[in-house]
Amino acid sequence: MQHPYIEGLPKQEKIEVQFENALQKIFVLLRSNLGHDFSGYKETTIRRRIERRMAVHRIEEIARYVRYLQETPAEMENSSKTC
Repeated sequence: MQHPYIEGLPKQEKIEVQFENALQKIFVLLRSNLGHDFSGYKETTIRRRIERRMAVHRIEEIARYVRYLQETPAEMENSSKTC
C-alpha cells in the first residue's frame, strides 16, 4: 500500500529525525561529562563540526558516532574543543 499515512515519513525526514535525536544525545553526553552546553549553538555549525569529527574517524552514521563518544572519553574532550 502506498497511502501517505501508511508509508510513514519519507526517507530524508527519517534521517533528519535520527540526526536530531543523535544530536540531543551528543549534547547530553558533553554536558554531563564535560559541563559544556552546546544546545544554543547554530545547528549548521554543530552539524558541520560533528560531521568533521565523524570523517576523521571514518564513521558514516551519527548513531555510531554517539556510540563512539560513549566508548571513547578522549573523543568527547576532542569533540568539545572543535564545537
